[in-house]
Amino acid sequence: MIKKSLKVLAMLSVSSMAFGGNVLTAGDIVVTDDDVKYFIEQGIPADKRKEALADKDIYRQIAENLFLTKKLASLANNDKSIDVKRIRWVGEYQTDNELKESVLAKVVEASLEGVNFDSMAKDIYEKEKSSFMSEEKNRVSHILVSNKLKSEEEALELAKSLKVRADKGEDFGKLAKEFSDDPSAKFNSGDVGFFGAGKMVPEFEAAAKKMDKPGQISDLVKTQFGYHIIKFTARLDPIQKPFEEVKPLIIPELKQRLAAKFQQDFIQSVLSGSKLEFDEKSLKSLQSSFDSQ
Repeated sequence: MIKKSLKVLAMLSVSSMAFGGNVLTAGDIVVTDDDVKYFIEQGIPADKRKEALADKDIYRQIAENLFLTKKLASLANNDKSIDVKRIRWVGEYQTDNELKESVLAKVVEASLEGVNFDSMAKDIYEKEKSSFMSEEKNRVSHILVSNKLKSEEEALELAKSLKVRADKGEDFGKLAKEFSDDPSAKFNSGDVGFFGAGKMVPEFEAAAKKMDKPGQISDLVKTQFGYHIIKFTARLDPIQKPFEEVKPLIIPELKQRLAAKFQQDFIQSVLSGSKLEFDEKSLKSLQSSFDSQ
């Protein structure tokens, strides 16, 4: 599917590019084969065209998009609240797309005015409460024995001995201060504080998640940094976030979703309310001209 190229659509005005055969006619609006050719040549790099035009319906879709741009531009010309003179000042070729965007913006704005966003946000919150939970967080301390600062064998031997001492009840913080290769241990005694998902390397995070008793000591945990001995401190379980806390997050997404829906609904109403007559001969001719390139 070709993305609508607003830049290229903007280059096509109602009065321009009407020199070739008519690909699509709907009332007094005409899309010519030159319109479609110009869109393709300006909007799709030559080395990408074969792939982009593989779907034979694409010519029809492009013509339909160009019709829509011209149709909405004609609606804007009849809307006194849209400053057509100001828009036309930017240049003839940009006119259609500027007017189209003005119409769509007005449709969306008018549609959104009648929406009770607080009420809709509350409904979303109630229906999707599980999506608005605080994340689980764990607090641990650790001793790191780096296998970069010493050999693998030396690191493993030291880690095992520290694990034995920690299991026997020696002060974990003192062991961390004295032996940990994590520089911060000199200041925090190995306490890394509370952390949520994705904040630690996977092996470390998984080991912390398995523990649930304060003071519990893990087995040796191997990561890219070396060997860790982890002491579990506490866990904060997920709790329900209050509506007022998450409302500022829900409403912008809701507005964006509704704006897209209102715009698409309006576009569909314009298309369904217009009798589009495609010239199959012109469409095939377009296809042949690009297939032969």
